[in-house]
Amino acid sequence: MQLDERFMKKAIELAEKGGRNTYRNPRVGAVIVKNNRIIATGYHAKFGEKHAERMAIDHCAHPEELHDSTLYVTLEPCTHYGKQPPCVQAIIDSGIKRVVIGQLDPNPIVAHKGAAILKAHQIDVKMNCLTSEAESLNKHYNYFYRHKKPYIVLKQALSLDGKIAAEQR
Repeated sequence: MQLDERFMKKAIELAEKGGRNTYRNPRVGAVIVKNNRIIATGYHAKFGEKHAERMAIDHCAHPEELHDSTLYVTLEPCTHYGKQPPCVQAIIDSGIKRVVIGQLDPNPIVAHKGAAILKAHQIDVKMNCLTSEAESLNKHYNYFYRHKKPYIVLKQALSLDGKIAAEQR
């Protein structure tokens, strides 16, 4: 396994910690690496709270280590103001020089813009690292933006005659 895949796997594991608490936002994990050593991690823990990238940047014990480091993030960093400021600006301001993205964001507000802004600021961007694993974190989110309708799973119990309940006697 290559280093990029190893660190992306760690970011995916972190994203899973968000569970259902992130809904309506996607689950996202982030790992910051310098000299092949993890220096900070973060994940989106709850809707409305810090995004994974910002959490990882803020959790770095020695902020000067962020310069020339690599960020591994499961979803393309956001570019807009919502409940939180844009993650791309935090990445640019931190001095991170390389970003490895698991999945491009299907949300049209972000789609391809996060990667483009980072590249415009001379940050090396590698896209689609362990994409299928990253996409599996957010089936509902991806489905909604790709098909313009919600991802719904229904369970129904039927009797042998195809009815929901047996006839009353």
